[in-house]
Amino acid sequence: MSGRTRLLHLLLSLLFLSCFLSAAYGRGSSEQKRLDVSSFKIEKQFNQGEARLKLALTSDSITTAERLGIRLTVTLPAGGEAAYPPFEERLGEFTVDEFSESYPKLLKNDLVVYEKTVICRPFLPGTYTIPGFTVPYSLLDGREGTFMVPPQKVDVRSVLPGDGETQTILDIVEPGAGRGAVPAFIITSVVLLAAGVFLHRRFRRNRRKGGAVPVPDPCRTAEEGIEELLRQLRSGGRAGYEVYASLSDILRRYVEDRYGFHAPEQTTEEFLAVLSGSDTIHSGHKQLLRQFLSKSDLVKFAGYLPMDDEIYTAAETLRNFVHLTGEAAEHRSKENGEDGCM
Repeated sequence: MSGRTRLLHLLLSLLFLSCFLSAAYGRGSSEQKRLDVSSFKIEKQFNQGEARLKLALTSDSITTAERLGIRLTVTLPAGGEAAYPPFEERLGEFTVDEFSESYPKLLKNDLVVYEKTVICRPFLPGTYTIPGFTVPYSLLDGREGTFMVPPQKVDVRSVLPGDGETQTILDIVEPGAGRGAVPAFIITSVVLLAAGVFLHRRFRRNRRKGGAVPVPDPCRTAEEGIEELLRQLRSGGRAGYEVYASLSDILRRYVEDRYGFHAPEQTTEEFLAVLSGSDTIHSGHKQLLRQFLSKSDLVKFAGYLPMDDEIYTAAETLRNFVHLTGEAAEHRSKENGEDGCM
């Protein structure tokens, strides 16, 4: 198959994927109108040295027909841990509809982020109070602390007219009409344009080099493997649990290539034992790898089914681990004339 033919096939695949994403966006737009948890308007920051907590609310004034989103984000140095309050059924006068707690996410600046989102609903109009709560945390060096979050007031208004007010009755609009068309076009156009430019440049560069394929370093091999798994997840080519289990395989191969550990042939217990005795990996990174591999075993052997956000968070954490350790390896190898991550 020629290079041009492969390029055409890739563009067609991306067209199909972008159309699928556009359709999914259109179907989900009605739900987003009810509560868009991606746009938190009220934010309060609490800092204690290297530890930070951010409290975010979707609004401080809602109606009885709306829901309230609350997000807690704790940022700590790698290896730190935070414990959120349970928020099970009630949150003051609010009823908790759903909540989610993300897998610890490693950032490129060697910080780890813990995040919890709570979605709750009111019943009657009035002034509601979100009770104050505490979030304890501990750092890798043994230091501990506690964030004290004060009570928060939220105004809940009635949707019924009163005092002579009248409500405007809007025309019935067909589900998905109006909002989905423009974003679908934008998504399709941007994806195809970016993919076309990238693949065209890559095709021309490879042709100038006579089709020679460079030998990838451990970082590039891991990053390309992660991107391929996420592509398969988005296209529906592989189930989420298969992608999560494969992420752990990529991690083991990367560790073997980078540090010389024979990770693919070892059990998780054997690998973690070797990892604990190694001085080449940062202690905070060891903690994250231990959590990641333990959860991977639950997926592989205990039938645990991870949610999509857990998979994407695990993939980002693994990608940042590869980036950070690759940079460190590059600095160490410059004196020896070897290659790190490019």
